[in-house]
Formats: sequence, C-alpha cells, structure tokens
Amino acid sequence: MQHSRLRIGAFDGNYGWSEVRQILKATWIALMLHGVALVFGDLSLSRGAALCLIPLLGQWMIVAPLYVGIPVYIVRRNILQFKKEEECRLRAQHALASDLTHKTAIANRLDRLRSLKVLPFVSLGGKALVVISLLSSLITVVELARLIYFPK
Repeated sequence: MQHSRLRIGAFDGNYGWSEVRQILKATWIALMLHGVALVFGDLSLSRGAALCLIPLLGQWMIVAPLYVGIPVYIVRRNILQFKKEEECRLRAQHALASDLTHKTAIANRLDRLRSLKVLPFVSLGGKALVVISLLSSLITVVELARLIYFPK
C-alpha cells in the first residue's frame, strides 16, 4: 500500500502532497499578506497610532509559527520515520533475495526511497512566502520598538 502511494505521488511532482501543498500555500499567502499589511500600516502611522498594532502583531507572531512550524515538523518527522522503516524493510528483503533481478529491483526502490524529499510540499514559492512573512514580522517588530524606545 505504501509503495503504491510513493509511485502514484511521483506523477504529480509532489509525491502525493499536492492537496497539502495547496492548503498550506493559501495559508502562507494569508500570513504573508497580513505581515506585509502590518509593515505598511506601521510605517504609515504616527507613534501613538502605530502602538495600536501591537496586539495584532502579537496575534500574528503567535499564529505564524503555528501555521508554518507545526505542519513542517509533523510531516518531516513522519516522512523521516517512514523512510527509516521502509529502508530497514527493503534492506532485509535485499539480503534475503536470491536472484539478481529481484535484488536490482529492491536496490532501485531503495534509491527512489532515498531520493524522496523530506518536505515534498515545500516549493521554492512556499519558501519565499515564509521568508517574506518572517521578514515582514521582523520589520514590524523593529519599527514598533523604534517608535516605543526612540520617539521622534
């Protein structure tokens, strides 16, 4: 069953993670837009008015790591565990195989397994969204700190 998922998923280029990728991409776009909006709001407001953004920034700083960190952690852990268990199983089959054709087929499966990405749903675009979100958060934090500690 797990082999068929690996083979079927290879056709979509994301090893069967296209649905997860679409959901996380929409979530990460929303986080990026919220972070960028905080930056522009912060930069356009005066000192007193910009301080009202602190609760929004606090909420965003709590939610962003949850939506980025938890999916990445869970999927990465599960894929690493799957790869480890599957590699042990295939190595045992390879040791027990008697003919060269069967050993070659198992070796090919091992190679495909080793090439499986640890985070198959994170594309270059997804990484860019996360980086922009985190940078916008950092800019907002720095700007708010500047307004609080170094008023004009």
